Amino acid sequence: MARFLYTPINQVERSAFLAKFILVDYEVTLGTIYTSVSQRAVTVML
Repeated sequence: MARFLYTPINQVERSAFLAKFILVDYEVTLGTIYTSVSQRAVTVML
């Protein structure tokens, strides 16, 4: 998400967003991560 913004998001806010995103639905979070990165990155994460 941060890559689409004009100004950077500070580290505290990025961490808070990620923590909430993961808590909402872990499986959906993993699916989003896997579809947002390259095939190589997915292989490395597994």
